[in-house]
Amino acid sequence: MIELRSLTSKDLPRVRWIESHAYQDPWPLESFDDLIRYHHFFHVGVTEDKVLMGYVFYQMAAQEMQILNIAVDPNHHSKGFGSLLLEYAHNEGKKNNVIESFLEVRVGNQNAQKLYRKFGYKKVGRRIHYYQDNGEDAWVMRCKLP
Repeated sequence: MIELRSLTSKDLPRVRWIESHAYQDPWPLESFDDLIRYHHFFHVGVTEDKVLMGYVFYQMAAQEMQILNIAVDPNHHSKGFGSLLLEYAHNEGKKNNVIESFLEVRVGNQNAQKLYRKFGYKKVGRRIHYYQDNGEDAWVMRCKLP
């Protein structure tokens, strides 16, 4: 059974595992702990048979949303988990009068860009040498929420 639920500190070991296997330059565990503890950040995880398969962290301010981090267990890509997470975040944004969402994505991450384009994200800028691990650039992408 697939479910969406808020994350807790008990999820952090699995979040860390997913993060370290999904990204070349994973966020430190402390960053996720902070995002879970502070009430001005939002998060949701997707589970399959009670096992965390992915998560999204985001924040909302005024009429904007920033997708801070979204990841899915690499062993479970192409099952629609990323779409579920992004759709959930967008729906929460709409409930809170958000009209547009932003995110950064590696220039070389074609799979993620394909997902974001599916949701209406378009490239609006480029951050030069954004990623610390290899200096790769990031696309800044924006989506108007319907």
